Amino acid sequence: EHEGTMIKYFAVRAQDGNIRTAFDACDVCGGHKGYRQNGNDVICNNCGRNFRIESIGEKNQGGGCWPSYLEHEIKNGNILIKKSDLESGRYMFS
Repeated sequence: EHEGTMIKYFAVRAQDGNIRTAFDACDVCGGHKGYRQNGNDVICNNCGRNFRIESIGEKNQGGGCWPSYLEHEIKNGNILIKKSDLESGRYMFS
């Protein structure tokens, strides 16, 4: 939460073993419905678009719905996300 706004994000492990992180929102569909996981995909709860987990956590792709990029690092087995990176996505949930 930042300034009264709940900022949602998710982390998933891809089949290659790598962790993927993204805001539970996109610039097109917003942050009020988010995504759900179905096997090796995540699905937008607003428009129904499917994304392979392996593609999540890459820089945002233009042209439509896409789980919004959220940078992270893995340190000592923990997922670390900077507070400033989380706060940068606040506008999607306002």
